[in-house]
Amino acid sequence: MLGFFGDALLRKFDAEPPEEWVDAVGMLNDAQISTGMKRLMLSWKGGPPNLPDFVRLCRAVGPDERAPLTADCFSKSSEERAMRRLEEQRVNDPAGWLKTMADHDPACFALQLAGKHGTEGIWYDIPNRAWRSAA
Repeated sequence: MLGFFGDALLRKFDAEPPEEWVDAVGMLNDAQISTGMKRLMLSWKGGPPNLPDFVRLCRAVGPDERAPLTADCFSKSSEERAMRRLEEQRVNDPAGWLKTMADHDPACFALQLAGKHGTEGIWYDIPNRAWRSAA
């Protein structure tokens, strides 16, 4: 954290972190610590956090844990969010995706591509707003 807060951190804690910080951070796993540090870098306002705030930053579940391609917070429109959800469903639940698409439009281009290349051989190209195949 010294890289984020510099002298403010040293003024608050001296050169060594307090024992309660060492104990609490020792109970977090690497992924939680990484999440907390990322949140400090991207969204924390103010000086060095207190211990409860830092632990909360590390443990809270939020949109920044999702892959960027499926995180609604990165989407620009409701259409894009819907397409990201469809793409996520195609990857995680191909049978459910096929049913969703067939219920919406049985003759849609995405189903034609899936019939030819399989659900693993296609993807939704968000910037160009089109279904694509690997072939």
